[in-house]
Amino acid sequence: MSQDEMLEQPPSNSHPSDFNDLHVISGLAEVRSQIESGISSQFSAFVVPPHPLENAGQDLGRFSAEDQAFLAEDEPNTHSHEDFELETYTERDLIERENHSGGPQQEGDGESEDFERPDFTVEKCLGRFMLVEGKTDVWDSFRKKTIKAVAFTKMVGKSVAERWQSHRNRKMIDQDTLKTEVDSQTAIEITDLIKRYVHLEGTLESWDTLHRERVKNAAIREAFPNQYEIWFKSPHRRMIHNTDLVFDPTNSSKPHQINRFTGLDVVAATDADAPDMLMNRKDAYEKCKSFDQLLRHLCVGEPQAYGWLIRWLAYPLQHKGAKMATSILMHGNIHGAGKSLFFGGIMEKIYTKYHKTLDQRDLESQYNDWADEVLFLLFEEIANNKTKHGMMGFIKHLITGSKLSIHQKFLSSMQQANHMNTVFLSNHTQPLPIEENDRRFLVLYPKSTVPQELLDRVVADLDDNDVIEAFYATLLQIDLTGFNAHTKPPMTKAKREIIEYTRAGYDTFIVQWIAEETDYPYCTCTVSQLYDAYQKWSKKTNEHIVSLKRFMGEAKKYGVVSTDKQEHWRKPSQPANKQQSKLVVIGVMPEQTADKQGVLRPTVKMDWYGADIEKFDKTLQGDNNDAPYPFP
Repeated sequence: MSQDEMLEQPPSNSHPSDFNDLHVISGLAEVRSQIESGISSQFSAFVVPPHPLENAGQDLGRFSAEDQAFLAEDEPNTHSHEDFELETYTERDLIERENHSGGPQQEGDGESEDFERPDFTVEKCLGRFMLVEGKTDVWDSFRKKTIKAVAFTKMVGKSVAERWQSHRNRKMIDQDTLKTEVDSQTAIEITDLIKRYVHLEGTLESWDTLHRERVKNAAIREAFPNQYEIWFKSPHRRMIHNTDLVFDPTNSSKPHQINRFTGLDVVAATDADAPDMLMNRKDAYEKCKSFDQLLRHLCVGEPQAYGWLIRWLAYPLQHKGAKMATSILMHGNIHGAGKSLFFGGIMEKIYTKYHKTLDQRDLESQYNDWADEVLFLLFEEIANNKTKHGMMGFIKHLITGSKLSIHQKFLSSMQQANHMNTVFLSNHTQPLPIEENDRRFLVLYPKSTVPQELLDRVVADLDDNDVIEAFYATLLQIDLTGFNAHTKPPMTKAKREIIEYTRAGYDTFIVQWIAEETDYPYCTCTVSQLYDAYQKWSKKTNEHIVSLKRFMGEAKKYGVVSTDKQEHWRKPSQPANKQQSKLVVIGVMPEQTADKQGVLRPTVKMDWYGADIEKFDKTLQGDNNDAPYPFP
């Protein structure tokens, strides 16, 4: 049987099970009739247009009883069959409708897509929107946003969109200009971040202008996750090189730099009759007299020290940002002498946020961000072996160095100009080792506590802003004639004592030997003789003994130097026994020397050396008698 004959045979079951069977048994017309009948029974309001698939030659399915029940259950209860109508229209209907649209639809609550709203007339769209070149996107110049073509049509209506699109006055925008516009709008949205942060080129940090501190960019990302990427990629983001973030109290920074110094908070007292003039020095002094009396108390017995110290305090205030190449060391075992009260209490009122007080732990810490933005630095209780000796190099650099490396935890290290002036306070007898020829420290040792009456006045005046302003005005009027940042401090009794106290054993021996304060004569001797004398002296004084090499190296500081080569010499008592060794030559050999008869004879160098060597040797043996000077 052929395929066509097989299709003509009805199935064994006389009742078709689906539309395929019905199509085979009764033909396509019957299938369509049943489908239309089913739809009509469910949705009587539907108007079904001529079926487009009538001649398609494809099988169509049939709604089962379960499907029809589901459709009946899914029908909204709020509308009856009569309330629902399927609107049908052709392409021609759409064109005619667009040509005659002028208001909202009469049916329904919404507006027609083609209704020309007052906000989106063709004229307004021509002024507001621009077509992006090479794309179908539309640029909204009011909202500064790019709109997709479909969204634009939905917003303004199809009729308006088409008339705008074909209008001769429609504007276009090229993509470069569009990018600039987008970036400008983005910058507006992140104005706060752009105003607040300045990226530091060469680091992963930025300068926070609000809190006036460096912050990691990662911290900005955490605080502003939505705006960070836009800010970081924005061409409007501010940026300077990290070296252009400066601290310059002299206010000589360049225009492109950021100066972190904002000025002192204190204001000098002015004349009541002339507000532009400082208060008369005499009147200002009388107002803050308690502060001056406290300073004089600290310098008691050292009048030269007071004159130098008051100028040292005044100079960096009269010359903002001046770096003094000197420092103050005030120590002693007298508690309540007023050291901290003056340098910590009074001077903090002058420098406010640019004044810092630190202790030993800060000095020894691997991080020194405490040195950042400081004009007056006060160290309290600096005294232990590590600090006194191991930290002296760093302390000297704090005093005289022009720049500092600031190391802050989690942030990059940075170079900063050193404008700080330092004061060291201690209750210890030996706070810091002071060198013999030191030129950095003014050393003072207060001998008594502050009198109670003076203490009460100072404490009361500290809370009086008028007194603080008067003291500032006083310092601004101190006569600085002959004084500058490098003026050497005077030698005080306290400094001389601390030099002797902190002097190393080998230094003390050399100094005393030169001053003829030891048992050994200050005369020419061999290097080994001098070292033997040093060892005997050290054992007697219980000082630490260093090597010969170290001893002679340290002796050079005092002009005690050995000869470059071995020199010949002979003792007067042993004229036939010539010896040679490196010598420490003291004095200048005379051209002639008188013998026992008083006859002048030319001086023989090895005899001149030998006489002093024998003299020194006898003192080493315990004989202090002068050795004779024989002549042949």
